[in-house]
Amino acid sequence: MNSLPALEQRYRKLLKWYPWTFQRERGEEMLAVLLDGIEMDRDRPGFMDTVNLIFHGVLLRLRPRVPRSVPTMFYAIRLMYVGALLEAATMITVWATFGSLRANILKQHPHVTAAQWHLLITARIIPLEVSLFVGVCVWLWMAWANGRKHSWARILFVVQFGLSTLSLLNGLTQGSAKYARLDLLSGVLVWLLSVAIILLLFNKKSTRYYKKVLPG
Repeated sequence: MNSLPALEQRYRKLLKWYPWTFQRERGEEMLAVLLDGIEMDRDRPGFMDTVNLIFHGVLLRLRPRVPRSVPTMFYAIRLMYVGALLEAATMITVWATFGSLRANILKQHPHVTAAQWHLLITARIIPLEVSLFVGVCVWLWMAWANGRKHSWARILFVVQFGLSTLSLLNGLTQGSAKYARLDLLSGVLVWLLSVAIILLLFNKKSTRYYKKVLPG
């Protein structure tokens, strides 16, 4: 029994992850390439094909529409993606340096009990990891929103910058310079990156960009 119609239907569902304009202009062509030479006894896409299609579809939806003719916005959006990468790197670093963090704390405070250490993890480390993950999502969302000329996204980025500044100052008062220098360095880099982005977002060329209407 020919299972190609069922396979084609499933591929069409996966292509819905792509932006509508992409589906309209290249959907049929891409579907033909996917089905070309496929094994006739298959009734569903392979796992890697599924992951690949969903990943690239989401990536295209997130991709900003900023042309290189507006360099201030073009680089501001890309710096936001760098910010997301830095937040992700910090999140990984926190766990990678978990052992050295504990050693530094025990060195400074050798009488820390197991209960106090557990409290530190639940009160600071876990919330920090959660906030970093949220930070990655926020950076990506900011890139998407600003890339689509949502003027409120500029203001929201300034609010985010203010919160990150408070977070950095709080980290300094909590002893980050002593116990988690790599994390502190990452936080400083993110802060400096945010300053650069704000200068780009509020440039005159960027302001004119927000006032233009996106083509349908």
